[in-house]
Amino acid sequence: MNQSSEPGIFPCVAPEVTGYSPRDVDRYFAGEGPADFLAVKGGYDPAAVDAAVDAREDDDAVAAADARREEIGDAAFAEELAALRRDLMARALREPGTKFRKPPVGIRIPGFSRRHAYSAPDVDGLCQLLAEALENPAGGVLAPAEIRAARFSQARASGYEESQVDAFLEDAARFLAVARAQPEEPASAPVREVSGLAAGRRARRAAE
Repeated sequence: MNQSSEPGIFPCVAPEVTGYSPRDVDRYFAGEGPADFLAVKGGYDPAAVDAAVDAREDDDAVAAADARREEIGDAAFAEELAALRRDLMARALREPGTKFRKPPVGIRIPGFSRRHAYSAPDVDGLCQLLAEALENPAGGVLAPAEIRAARFSQARASGYEESQVDAFLEDAARFLAVARAQPEEPASAPVREVSGLAAGRRARRAAE
């Protein structure tokens, strides 16, 4: 494992600045907890932790793909990867406003609020970039870390169901990580600063 991913050695932010709980982060990198960290004053630097978590998730995706390739063979694995790309592309290219389910209207679901919907224009904008990235995974249009870091405004009147969008984007991030790791692909470009990205995106508040 890269040294920056080992427990206990991330830099901390200033005492008055909010960072990630060192205990939560150390537990994650020890394999004992999720990548969901309590926000605390003077904690680990979120940017450093997020970069290490992204690298680990990319490595995990590639390792799982390598195991699958070993299990079913190169040809079958290539077919599966191509099928996943087609599925992702088909949804990314749907008409704006129709790419994902809308949350139910007029139905009360325990723990569900209408505000738990992503802005359709925000998601559609990311899908446009994703479609370009799927055409050329090594082209640097969009990195897996950028997909994981995307944040969308909340839609009160209408929007896309969060869980479906989240699952789709996780599949897209894994696909790009695996596609970029293929021997014929050049190294991926550095993560760019784009609208909707947020350092500290894995923070959870004590009240949550």
